[in-house]
Amino acid sequence: APAAPALATRAPDAPRASTVLPATRALFYAIEDAAEDATSIGKLTDDALAFVASFGEGYRARSAESARALASGEVPYGDKALKVSETLARVARGCAERLCLDEVLAYVLLRRCIDERGMPRPSEATDDVVREVMRFYFRERLGAIKCAHALLAKSSSGNGDGGAVYDDAVGKMLTFGMEENVWRAIDRHMSGASATGPEGASARDAAAWAGQALEEIVALLEVMFLLYYNRVKCSPERFLKISKTFEAGALGRVPAASIELGAHVASAQVNAFTEDIRALCNVTLIAAMDLENLVDRFSGKSLKAHAFLESSVLKSVTEMMEKWQSDAAHGATLLAWATFLTLLPSDADFMPQGFSPDAMTTKANECGLASFSHLLDAEQLRGEDTTVTLHKSVLKNMFSTILAAYDMLPVHRLPPNELQQLLDVLQKLLVDQPLLCEQFWGGAREDGQEAPLFALLEGCRERFPYDSVPLLRTLAALSEGHRAAECVLGYVAQLPTVALPVPSKDILEQSLKPGADAAMNAHSGEVKGSVTAIHRLTSPYIPGGYIEAGMRGLAIDMCADNAPLIVWAAPADGLHLCLTRLSLLASAGLSRGLSPGESAELEATTLFLSSVLTNAPSFARPMLTCDVSESVPKGAPTDILSGLSLALHVSSKTQNTEDGIRRVATILRALAPLAEASPSRVIDEVLEAPLLAGTPGTGVPGLIRAIRDGESRL
Repeated sequence: APAAPALATRAPDAPRASTVLPATRALFYAIEDAAEDATSIGKLTDDALAFVASFGEGYRARSAESARALASGEVPYGDKALKVSETLARVARGCAERLCLDEVLAYVLLRRCIDERGMPRPSEATDDVVREVMRFYFRERLGAIKCAHALLAKSSSGNGDGGAVYDDAVGKMLTFGMEENVWRAIDRHMSGASATGPEGASARDAAAWAGQALEEIVALLEVMFLLYYNRVKCSPERFLKISKTFEAGALGRVPAASIELGAHVASAQVNAFTEDIRALCNVTLIAAMDLENLVDRFSGKSLKAHAFLESSVLKSVTEMMEKWQSDAAHGATLLAWATFLTLLPSDADFMPQGFSPDAMTTKANECGLASFSHLLDAEQLRGEDTTVTLHKSVLKNMFSTILAAYDMLPVHRLPPNELQQLLDVLQKLLVDQPLLCEQFWGGAREDGQEAPLFALLEGCRERFPYDSVPLLRTLAALSEGHRAAECVLGYVAQLPTVALPVPSKDILEQSLKPGADAAMNAHSGEVKGSVTAIHRLTSPYIPGGYIEAGMRGLAIDMCADNAPLIVWAAPADGLHLCLTRLSLLASAGLSRGLSPGESAELEATTLFLSSVLTNAPSFARPMLTCDVSESVPKGAPTDILSGLSLALHVSSKTQNTEDGIRRVATILRALAPLAEASPSRVIDEVLEAPLLAGTPGTGVPGLIRAIRDGESRL
């Protein structure tokens, strides 16, 4: 037999020409469309599951035995023999030669392709015929991988009474060597063997083979991720093996198939494939590390053993990763492994002699959270798909562990740029993820995986309203979905404290009485520890409010880049303060240019309001009734609608910039739920914004007026 090329695998010594080839796309649709009672899937035979679990090894390369069977005019297929006409046998041989595929399998694919697509029976293996069979073959290969993915996904979800069927199916596939086979399939692709297709393929066909290889890599990595997400524990030996495969075939260099595809298609398409593959490699390795189990073990929640807690394993994995580049491609995995090592007690019995995680920590710091943020930009990690939620669940737990492991809490000690980077990652993690947000609010006040994230939220809350941007951005990120948005509004409406700057040096001693544990220097203006207000303190950051005489506060030890604050034990309605600040900022923006800090606060405020209103539109009507007239100067907006309308007016001044367009879009998203609650009022309020202004009776304003006039006549 010829050498096994491209996607097919070498035929075994003993011919298996009688093996039945499952219709994998039909099987995939049967799995996807099955009701909760999965017992209705009658095609989940052991033979079909064994084929699916082989991940392409069932598609054998050409063999002399199969060629003879085809030439005989009758081929064994399952428990029957298929009659083969001389004409179709000739076409099948041509397809087998061009596709480098087993002759009997080529014949079966040819017959199915003809029947499904209503093709006239060909007499020759022309380019068009071979290409049609090739597309059918590619589709069936992907269908087999998707079957494995669907079974794993449904097994993970429990899926009602029928979940046992999926569990049983996955269990059988594991006995058929699923874990080893999925790695072998990825390794074949990443080695470059499948990058160019059969020898002599045209440029058009070579591009198709390369594209197929990349699609299969992505699909196989998704399967491997689900396998280690909650089905099997990755052994240290397997982890080392897949890490080396990923490094050699994707992380350390551009995948071979990407290079081949790049010669035929736009670079943007190739780069998207490469970034998706690298992102999935990282997420899969992070899932295989099982950080969550490690955290549970050392927090006392679980006594489960972790297979990586052995001296030789820790040393081998660390030595391997110390050789990796500190770049975006490797960064998330390096950061995860450094975090893993940081969590380990230095005096534990399983720690290697003289071992230090310092080198790994240095590599992780070189990558930083920027590599984590880069990972979350991959297209494969966006959207609301269930698998994306599972990916982000793993990454959310990693993010939470990083917060705890690297002493990033409390956040007021962080420089502003580092805190901003944390919030950027949090926003990317939770966008379109209502389930993860609900998960956070359900366990936020418990001592578990959500505790570090809750500490991040509380640290941001302690700076409000003086530095409101961190809290508003955090709450906007945590408000995906109706239930989460409800929790956000409940949280912000009952803030236990407010933060204000330390009084100026000239009035410091007259304003504050230091506690027994406090230190106060009137000359330098420094205050540390607990204090008590000597008389009533007012501030522009709590318009209409004040700190009552006798109220206790705590001076926060901020980093050098942050203004010192005092957190006062004064309960406040954060939503009222937010709407008040919106009014003041929009008014200031109308009369003068906003400072960078004020612009950032206005943007964070509108982002927060947009997020909660979009996810919980039922709160639009109650919000419209919130009146802040007593807290703002005369002539300033007095409610959310007038505040957003004026903010729209201010933001539209810079709509010719990318940031300006984004701000306008955010405000319009916030206005949409309000418009549903009170259409005429919203139209009246926002019509004068420059964005919507125009010649009366024309454009958007004319259309709005026509709609309103039509409604009034009705």
